[in-house]
Amino acid sequence: MQVRYGGYSCVQNGVKWTTAIQTELAQNVPFNRRITVNLEGKLEGTSQADLAAKSAALQAAFLTPYLDLVLLADNGAILESLRSGGSTTGVVCIAGPDFYSADGAEFATYRSYRATFQAEYPLQAGQALIVAWTQSLTLGGGNPLIVDQLAINGPGVSVTASPQTPYTATQTGQAVGLYGYPNYPPPLFGSPRSIERIPTSPTRNGRGLVNYPIAWNYQFAAWTPLVGTPGVPP
Repeated sequence: MQVRYGGYSCVQNGVKWTTAIQTELAQNVPFNRRITVNLEGKLEGTSQADLAAKSAALQAAFLTPYLDLVLLADNGAILESLRSGGSTTGVVCIAGPDFYSADGAEFATYRSYRATFQAEYPLQAGQALIVAWTQSLTLGGGNPLIVDQLAINGPGVSVTASPQTPYTATQTGQAVGLYGYPNYPPPLFGSPRSIERIPTSPTRNGRGLVNYPIAWNYQFAAWTPLVGTPGVPP
């Protein structure tokens, strides 16, 4: 078997390949898969200078991001692979390459190394999967309008200026879409007096973007009672 990363080929049958897969959930929905490949192998050389040159070549190759890591059978068939295509992060060497041993003939006829590669793949591609959503509703108004008037002499008096004030409601909330901005919820009471819709920049994740936050604030007023609940996440 042989391991290749981009155009770099490791020693034939000289690398141990192990794979670990982790699936991440958002609100019990799988949305991301993280695949980690650990490599452990040996470089073969004729001298310390030869091994030093091969070590430098391996480091330069492994530290180049966004290439494809492939495990090939003896006949050239692909057994396993870690591809940058379709990955939000691309394939990246996240640990190493480390030359960790000084035993035996290390750095004389061979040199041991290990490295860890990782890539993440979306499981909800093309969807603005909502990973966080909250909304609150504040209701008020409808009471008489009481005005306190000062007196020239003695205590002031409270006067009912109007038997009723407008009923008011404030609908506010925040949401986060994983791979795109989620839709803003509709106003709960028809046409608001004022509307604020606030998108915020997403977060960089490797080559891709995740976590697209939005916020909203709707203000309502009416002469009849406004009654409702904040609703539930979509």
